[in-house]
Amino acid sequence: IKTMKSFDFKAGQYVFLKFCHSREAHPFSIAGYDKENNTLRFLIKELGDFTKELSKNIKKDDIITVEGPYGSFTFNDSKAQQIWTAGGIGVTPFAARLEYLVSLGQKVDNVDFFYSARGENPYPELADLSEKAGVRFHYRNTSKEGRLNFNIIKEKIKDIKDTSLWYCGPAAFGETLQKSAAAGGISKKDIHYDSFDMR
Repeated sequence: IKTMKSFDFKAGQYVFLKFCHSREAHPFSIAGYDKENNTLRFLIKELGDFTKELSKNIKKDDIITVEGPYGSFTFNDSKAQQIWTAGGIGVTPFAARLEYLVSLGQKVDNVDFFYSARGENPYPELADLSEKAGVRFHYRNTSKEGRLNFNIIKEKIKDIKDTSLWYCGPAAFGETLQKSAAAGGISKKDIHYDSFDMR
């Protein structure tokens, strides 16, 4: 979406988009922003009735109202390390954060990013962005390897002292992950969660 003026947001935030064909605004996480061209980018999966019909209903040069940004899923904390976990289209705020780090030429050494989805990785560019940003990327094909869980994450991390968990994806998986992470040693106040069930 090309914006009328420059757009200020923090990676991980979302906006409400109102399209010409719909009276209701819908929330979408921002996947990226090109400052040079004033262009916002979104990753939109066909999850419900609205998103299934979206590609048919929008046209080039449609005017779309953007409201926001909103949300506190911005990766800001004082922990020594972070675990990022995304399921399916819940990858969007993490993609935005990776693009932001790469745009700054900044490398981190305290982030492990676990992404799970059915089949081969639908966003292969994530591995490249992660490498450029210093993030350790772990992809799990749930069709072949089964669902991701906190025990699998803990095997890779080993020491989870002074760690925060950032999760975005399906609500049911998120609830299970939160419970097991809290039982596994991560404080509840250090578990940050965003659900994509309403997109």
